[in-house]
Amino acid sequence: MKKSIYLFVFFIALFINSKAQDAHFSLYGEAPSTINPALTGVAYDLRANLNYRSQWKSFNSGYVTYAANFESTLKHQKLKSSYIAFGLNFYNDVSGDALFTTTSFCGNLSAIVKTGKNSKLSLGLMAGALTKKIGEDKNLTWESQYDGFKFQETFASGEKNFYPNSFTRADFGGGINWHYSESNLFISSENGTRVDAGISAYHFSMPTNSFFINGDDKTNMRYTAYATAVLCKKDSPLNIKPGMIYQLQGKTQQFIVSAMLRYIIHEQSVHSHEQKAFAVAAGMQYRLKDAVIPTLLIEYDKYAIGLAYDYNPSNLSIASKSQRGFEFSLRYCWNPGYGKMIGSSSSVVPTE
Repeated sequence: MKKSIYLFVFFIALFINSKAQDAHFSLYGEAPSTINPALTGVAYDLRANLNYRSQWKSFNSGYVTYAANFESTLKHQKLKSSYIAFGLNFYNDVSGDALFTTTSFCGNLSAIVKTGKNSKLSLGLMAGALTKKIGEDKNLTWESQYDGFKFQETFASGEKNFYPNSFTRADFGGGINWHYSESNLFISSENGTRVDAGISAYHFSMPTNSFFINGDDKTNMRYTAYATAVLCKKDSPLNIKPGMIYQLQGKTQQFIVSAMLRYIIHEQSVHSHEQKAFAVAAGMQYRLKDAVIPTLLIEYDKYAIGLAYDYNPSNLSIASKSQRGFEFSLRYCWNPGYGKMIGSSSSVVPTE
């Protein structure tokens, strides 16, 4: 009976959380499609990201979140003062023993304008479909299934006004981003400084978020503001990577500050491909009043692997046994990053 009560309370918490807050990634810089569609095509001709997060495993089945995105610019326009890019995104979050699932398929379209020799301003839009479903409603327990002494599995739940376990809604979002880069040498001890800052909003239409036929609960809009940077000192193999992100959705808010130290083991060979660019970054993030997050990022040539672990010192640590979340990311990119001087489209502004 105690397990059933815990399951019921956890499921109710999932419904409250689904209205209040989207799932998030601690490695937010490696999950660009979840924070701003205006990041599409800004820093890379082509980029693909995979993200995995496992959270709150001590609460029954906890949360498991996957995300993937692919983005590409229209290369034939890259030498112009403005160009466009597109992206495709997938997101899947599974929660609890009931396998409460949120799935999103969407596309991004961004317009990028070069505002200076080293800077760009981009506007991005997102449109897609958001699906929510209950995967295993047989795992749920209801008040009418208790006979006063114990749980009776054969008793009817008494719940009659549900959709058939799932529903799908249209979903929209958009944002703006400012990008600065001294060059297209993203792993460089000489001129690899770059900055991104932007704001975005998701769920423009505030789609209905209820499994009840006559339910009118709405998905709250999510607002995001962020800034990330790589700060380089000439002729030094050490870079500093500060960052912050703030997200507000309904009455729920989240604020993360981060600082990493990156060491450049070696840079890309200028006239050959014999030596690939290689760098390792490690540091700490802090989610306000919630968690400290040790973080590791390994970058080699066109690839990057990120690892993070949320350690929970907040009041929830007793229930969660201080085990919050493990996160993994994988990135592949092509031009301009990682020491390759392929073209000069990222830093050229046509003259009048």
